Amino acid sequence: HLKRAVAEAPFHADGYILLSEVLNGKSQNAKAYDLLLKGVDLNPTNAELQKAYALQALKLNLSNYSDLTMETLKELLSPSE
Repeated sequence: HLKRAVAEAPFHADGYILLSEVLNGKSQNAKAYDLLLKGVDLNPTNAELQKAYALQALKLNLSNYSDLTMETLKELLSPSE
């Protein structure tokens, strides 16, 4: 159902995050990363999606991508966040 939700509402970030959690729970970390990458491409200003992507990149030891995303997050979030 989550795959369909993402396909039908590609700009709804929560679907990407929930489906990535399911994939991680099934040890499909690379698929979760690919999914979040797609979500970030479609929703580049969504801070929660950017956070999920950065954390997923760290899980896969892709620190360069995580670092770049952290720079993007600094632009999206207020100083108190």
